[in-house]
Amino acid sequence: MRMKAVFVDRVERFSLDVDLDSGRTFVTIPVRNQMVEYDEWYEVDRETFEDYVRDPALAHVFVAQAKRRELDHLLILPPGADRGAPDG
Repeated sequence: MRMKAVFVDRVERFSLDVDLDSGRTFVTIPVRNQMVEYDEWYEVDRETFEDYVRDPALAHVFVAQAKRRELDHLLILPPGADRGAPDG
């Protein structure tokens, strides 16, 4: 996967990313555990992604749910045993 950030919100701590290989679209949040910082990618359909790009504030509810781990079914990689906490 080759991700490209289309939008980055440094206050709410998320980005809107496109996989350049597949064209799949994601809302991404940074997380960290005791050992490493990494990103969690939540796949969203193209229409939702485009709505978020046009008005990033629309993504705030989605991001809050992701940070509360309510959208884990949308993660492209399942969380590991030492899952990090949202960073910010």
